[in-house]
Amino acid sequence: MATEFRAETKTWWIAHNNDDVVHCGELEEGHRVTTGQPEFETFDNVEDWKARVVELGGELPTEPDLPQGMEDAEFEEVE
Repeated sequence: MATEFRAETKTWWIAHNNDDVVHCGELEEGHRVTTGQPEFETFDNVEDWKARVVELGGELPTEPDLPQGMEDAEFEEVE
């Protein structure tokens, strides 16, 4: 059975199976995530979220690298 979550404020989340699967991420207000994992946890601060991801044996996501030459580019938010 799938779990769907819609963030009302900035939220960090972890979906896992209490064994060898750990998915995690960050949601902005109004964004959604759906998972088929049996366990789903949410956090309102990044420090507690990071500690729990590590406790579960997961890997914290890293920021994607921008293509060379775009490091100083300005981006605008798209709605």
